[in-house]
Amino acid sequence: MTEFKPRKLKASFQIAAFLLAGSIMLGVIAQDSFSQPSDQTIAALPQHDGLVHLGVASCATGVCHGRSSPSEEDNVLMTEYRTWLNQGLHSRAYNSLLGPAARLMAENLGLSEPAHRTDICLNCHTDNVPVSQRGAEFLLSDGVGCESCHGGAENWLESHREDASHSDNLSNGLYPTENPFAQATLCLSCHNGTDDKLATHQIMGAGHPRLSFELDAYSALQPMHYVVDADYRERKNAVTGFGIWATGQLEMAMQSLELLNIYVIDSDSLQTELYFYDCQACHHPLEDRRWVPSSHSNLPPGTVRLNDSSFMMVLSLLEIVSPDRVAELNRLITQLHQGSIASRSALRTAAGNLHAYILNISTQFSNRVYSDDELERLRANLAAHAAAGDYRDYALAEQTLLAIDGITIRLQQVDQYRSVMDALFEALVLEDYSERGFVVFNPDRFIAIARQVQPYFDSSQPN
Repeated sequence: MTEFKPRKLKASFQIAAFLLAGSIMLGVIAQDSFSQPSDQTIAALPQHDGLVHLGVASCATGVCHGRSSPSEEDNVLMTEYRTWLNQGLHSRAYNSLLGPAARLMAENLGLSEPAHRTDICLNCHTDNVPVSQRGAEFLLSDGVGCESCHGGAENWLESHREDASHSDNLSNGLYPTENPFAQATLCLSCHNGTDDKLATHQIMGAGHPRLSFELDAYSALQPMHYVVDADYRERKNAVTGFGIWATGQLEMAMQSLELLNIYVIDSDSLQTELYFYDCQACHHPLEDRRWVPSSHSNLPPGTVRLNDSSFMMVLSLLEIVSPDRVAELNRLITQLHQGSIASRSALRTAAGNLHAYILNISTQFSNRVYSDDELERLRANLAAHAAAGDYRDYALAEQTLLAIDGITIRLQQVDQYRSVMDALFEALVLEDYSERGFVVFNPDRFIAIARQVQPYFDSSQPN
């Protein structure tokens, strides 16, 4: 068994550091050095970087990142603040704590303070650094602002104004968001959780929406406030293209296993933390007899299944680009599901083995250029799995749709497949059984529509 421990900025950030240096090759560094990196190779997430956060106002002026139109002289747009303020959901994150839904959640949870004054909410809806690290212009009400992602600007604000190199700014505390592993770790710290914050099943039961994330799609939808051009690539040595999607799935898989270790395996609670399980396994009408045998889990009827969406996305990717690895990954996923109903010890072993395997392949499939042919075959593979009924869980169907959509956009085929994508999006719409207390995903409907559209994505057939 390979044991693993939670990575404070996750061990994959050590991978990111080597990627930035352009000096890593798969297999050069032993697995143990990834799973237990030294403190010197790990940068803290912005919330825990120990630096003074100066506030959004320090970036927002017209001579900085608050211009009304893109700059023609600078190597960045200089409109980043306005994009964040006017189009980004992060700028509204704090305000969502002031509405009736947040008040009801706080009441249901028995919080002593309202949501906008409670760390359990502020930790993800704002840049909630300690009071001692808040500069003169810092405002919690700014929500998820510049330094929530880029780190406390105490030391790099001046250096980045003076055309310092990107490596100098990183040395001064700038968080390396250009690297997809670091970006995924940062985003998932709120959109999935960490060892000290999680939107638990209790929080969701109190009214919090179910969390969902896919790095490539969510990064684009924010929207992006930068342009990945030749200058960007030269300055930041960034991983771009479809590798961002792959990185998001790989990091999501690893983080989910680490959090499972913390909140389920090492927990003494009599009731397991249900956050990590497939919601629709329980949340559907009892008369909806939806159980069918699954080739990758082999679980009996009535079992609460772990959410395996990220693992299955990685598996689908390997089926196209590295088929020799598929059997082993499939075995490890099955072992995880079997361990989840056997014992904590069996689950710990299975989670550790799966984590080690994914960690070992992560850089190879993140830092890789994917051809258009591979993207088309992956899209066809995802559609074929959906049509075959392999993706019956809502989270898995959702990730499948996001992947197919992202590939279609990257291939610049949006107009060509617009009606097909509309049909798939319609297949994911939840059916309203509110009179019985349910709004549910209909897997049979999803499968039926997937079968209708699957031929359009079949790479072996003419469109």
